[in-house]
Amino acid sequence: MIKYLFVFLLTYFLLACDNGNNGTAADKSDIVSLQVETFDDLPNCSKNREGDLAEVQDERKAYRCQNGAWEFDHDVLDTVKTEDDLPACTGRKEGLSLFVQYEHAAYTCDDMHWSKVEKEKADFGIAEYESEDDLPSCSDNREGSLALIDGEAYICEDKHWNDKGAYYATIDRLANCTAKREGEKAYIADEGTTLKCVDGEWVSGARKSSSSTAKTPESAEGEKETGWREQCLDIINEYRATENLEPLALADEEKQKCADEQAAADLKSNKAHGHFKECGEWAQNSGPNASMANGRKAADVAKYYLDMMWSEKKLVESGERDLDKVEDYPYIGHYKNMRGDYTKVACGIAVSEDGTTGWFNVNFY
Repeated sequence: MIKYLFVFLLTYFLLACDNGNNGTAADKSDIVSLQVETFDDLPNCSKNREGDLAEVQDERKAYRCQNGAWEFDHDVLDTVKTEDDLPACTGRKEGLSLFVQYEHAAYTCDDMHWSKVEKEKADFGIAEYESEDDLPSCSDNREGSLALIDGEAYICEDKHWNDKGAYYATIDRLANCTAKREGEKAYIADEGTTLKCVDGEWVSGARKSSSSTAKTPESAEGEKETGWREQCLDIINEYRATENLEPLALADEEKQKCADEQAAADLKSNKAHGHFKECGEWAQNSGPNASMANGRKAADVAKYYLDMMWSEKKLVESGERDLDKVEDYPYIGHYKNMRGDYTKVACGIAVSEDGTTGWFNVNFY
């Protein structure tokens, strides 16, 4: 989650989920979702892209995202030179696309008309620099800040700028892990994690160690951390107050404990919302694979993620996204949940056995 626009890390799926709505259309049919020049240009076939149809121009073939992989679906129509060369958009061509060479753009036959497929606008909120020499000082005030250099994500950590890999706003925009990308790293801004392309699959350190157990948060002294849930609640209510929304209350102790256990299970499986609804919640925000280095505590993680979740509001204020549009949910879902018509909240966290990685969940009731 600009050449100086607002810091917007986690367009951020940090990862949001609500009851019965994951932002994916129920029936994608044969509508072409995207068009790329080569198979290597295909994005990651993620859960949210399940059923999507993509056209690969150099092969003139269409591929469908199925069970985590792009599978051949059908051959596509030939390209044309100019818009005037487009054939009649009849019912038989509904949902199919042609590539107009003169405009270097795709057109899709929709409701008896050819519509130009607009490219996505650039992500907001990230400062771009020409080289590492141009980066500002990694001071305490910039701790956790994100910067881009030629598409690479750099994070300010412990007074040093660290290269985290190629930048992607959400996992849905992640490029396909092909042989060409073997060994490459990718930084997923909405999750705050770095993945590596290994044997045709994007994997993380947490995934490799998924067999390890997880524990509830402890302080550097080894004592159980207390009071952090109240701080989590206060942050949420402070944000809600800016929109004159009723404050939430902490859910009962049983639900808080369940949120911890749920976070531990998600950390072990490395899957956001992998146990959604098991605590009876109606909506959930997730901050996966949080760094617990340098004595970072649960309260620190909660503030870090909640601030970024609420910052999705900037997309609504700018007109880029609409709270009433289902298709915009993956981009503003955390903000929408935090301002939702709920009465109680449970804040849960789990930390890996080695103390390096945390998983933060917020359940809304």
